[in-house]
Amino acid sequence: MSSPRTLTDGEELAFLRGRVAELEKLAAELPKVSAALEENRRLFDSFLSHAASVAWLKDELGRYVFANRRFQEVVPQAAGSCIGRTDRELWPAAVAERIRNNDVELKDTVETVPTEFGERRFRVRRFPFRTASGRLYSGGIGPDITGEKATLARLYHSAVNGVMECSGERIVGANETLPGWLGYTREEMLSGGLNWRAMTPERFRERDDEALAELRATGAFKPYEKEFLARDGKLVPVVVGGSELGARHGSFLFFILKLGEQEQMEGRLLRSQKLESLGVIAGGVAHDFNNLLATIMGNANLAQDALPREHPVFRYVNDVVVASRRASDLTQQVLAYSGRAHVSIKAVDLSRAVREIGSLLGTTISKKIELRFELSPELPTIDADEGQLQQIIMNLVINASDAIGEQPGEILVRTWSDHGVCFEVRDTGCGMDEETKARIFDPFFTTKSNGRGLGLAAVLGIVRKHEGTLVVGSESGVGTTFRVTFPAGKIQAPRSPQTALRDYRGTETILVADDDEAIQRMTKIALERLGYKVLVAVNGQDAVDVFREHSNEIAVILIDWAMPVMNGEEAIACIFDMDPNAKTILSSGYAEADSLQRAGLATKGFLQKPYTTTRLALTLRDVIDGMAPVLNRVG
Repeated sequence: MSSPRTLTDGEELAFLRGRVAELEKLAAELPKVSAALEENRRLFDSFLSHAASVAWLKDELGRYVFANRRFQEVVPQAAGSCIGRTDRELWPAAVAERIRNNDVELKDTVETVPTEFGERRFRVRRFPFRTASGRLYSGGIGPDITGEKATLARLYHSAVNGVMECSGERIVGANETLPGWLGYTREEMLSGGLNWRAMTPERFRERDDEALAELRATGAFKPYEKEFLARDGKLVPVVVGGSELGARHGSFLFFILKLGEQEQMEGRLLRSQKLESLGVIAGGVAHDFNNLLATIMGNANLAQDALPREHPVFRYVNDVVVASRRASDLTQQVLAYSGRAHVSIKAVDLSRAVREIGSLLGTTISKKIELRFELSPELPTIDADEGQLQQIIMNLVINASDAIGEQPGEILVRTWSDHGVCFEVRDTGCGMDEETKARIFDPFFTTKSNGRGLGLAAVLGIVRKHEGTLVVGSESGVGTTFRVTFPAGKIQAPRSPQTALRDYRGTETILVADDDEAIQRMTKIALERLGYKVLVAVNGQDAVDVFREHSNEIAVILIDWAMPVMNGEEAIACIFDMDPNAKTILSSGYAEADSLQRAGLATKGFLQKPYTTTRLALTLRDVIDGMAPVLNRVG
């Protein structure tokens, strides 16, 4: 075996020169390769940073090495940047532990995390990622599905038929209607021990398989008749239809109609149409009555201002004012029933609203009745008018007390969160038969000797105004349960600024447009006593003509919505054509939202009739001084 030949000096030099040339060529190409890699990295970052979904990568120790812009927005600001940190440094311990376990198992889940703007839900898809050097990373990407839960909750609680959410064969959700048909409680149905396959007789299995195949192919299946097996062994004939639940693999909704319920549904439809018609009538009556009250209350206020308190007539005038306010409260109940009551929507904690009037509730019921509260301490807020919520609570508790009468009994008031924010009043009273239960929300229907029949009608109107649902369960001799469910809110609780005391007098010129002569006269006298100069118009066209002639001196136009010749909406539009910066205050016997929606215009203020001279002065000064926000079109 011969030994390898040794290179000569010349051959070794030539070899080295060749290697140097290769290295020089690689060195020349390196900036291009680096630039290409950097461009690809920037494209990757840009793409994921502008994605609506959250996206991230973590190393084997669970430290974030990449997080897109959407993910950084979700992380609490106090935590700072998440790069180089673990979930334990970003989230509460229980949340961090859950996320870490899901990362280790690479489990696709719906993750719920706390943020500064409330809880957010993300449908997360996880994946492993290994580099060429062998380092292992875990990644995740997930769209925000927070709104899906609220939408599903509204669907559950607004459905008059059965709704069942399934994951494969397991039942994971159901509304209140379905368990009752099948003889189960809702808790039993969702405990995990039941599945819809086991509740289906064998002869329907083939038809169910066809429906599931149609669901996978098209995202839904057409309704068909089948039966479910109830808890007591009886067969319940139903019609079922179904639809996929977004991107959840194997998850879908059953929409179920119990055969024999058609007649009841037709009855509900007729009743709904009747209530809608009565609501329109009630709203119109309340509007006209508010116009009359505006004259009564306004003139009584003027008489009060003109009389010393010790004058013998002052007490009689004061009685007129008090009676007018009570009559105004009554019309507010009518407007609440018709869905046209004035509302001030803000973030409200329902449990706190109940606690605030808890002591008052105790004084309104019999001493023989035990009033108990089970209030959840951590409820999502709801977007609501707090005064109207407390009106619901008061009405339902008083009704429960009347149902129990002078006998010993119990009223339970409780709140909890389940597909929305729930409120319930349960009593041990006399209960109701089906005939009475069918009429309890009719305006002016009452079983009380001294009742007006507006309490429950107003409750229904308020619940509908807040996009909630109301379910009643009652049986003669057993008791009654009223359950109200509201969708979780989106409004953040505002901080009310402190305002200093102000003088509400003035010297500006005000145009008052109203076709009611008594209201014209009353408003003119009130404003002149406050120091203002007043011009009067008897209809919308007259208001436009007066403004055209005196536009340079008029500071504010106070205009009624419903007027002959030209209504308030048309008059405001003409005035804005002449002067887009004109300041207008709309006045109406209807509620603010209803009137502004009808007018469809941006105004500076609103006065709902009847109003006091104090409210008139306050609103007018706010508009003149620029302290009133523009009230934009509603809807």
